[in-house]
Amino acid sequence: MLYFVRMESQEATDPRDPKELMNRIEKSVFPSLETLQKLEKDRKILGGGVIAGRRAICCVVEANSNEEVAQIFHDLPIWGFCRTEIHPLETFEGRLNLDRKSLSKIKEQY
Repeated sequence: MLYFVRMESQEATDPRDPKELMNRIEKSVFPSLETLQKLEKDRKILGGGVIAGRRAICCVVEANSNEEVAQIFHDLPIWGFCRTEIHPLETFEGRLNLDRKSLSKIKEQY
């Protein structure tokens, strides 16, 4: 299955303490981006990136279940301070077939 995933920082500003900011970048941001980069290289993430000008990412993920895709993003160090949205996607072919069936049923009635 394909999923559209969006994560965005819930925090409006960086920590005021420079040491805390450096720690967050080194311990959370860099490892998360490195993991996402690896998932893209391994073709688990089919495409995506950081939203320009935002503290947010979006991507299309291939996973076998809702639980699998949720676990992938739950395991990222940025999980704790990001709002995450995961949306299952229908294929274009699947939607086209469904709409054709619906249209056929409507035509049968009229």
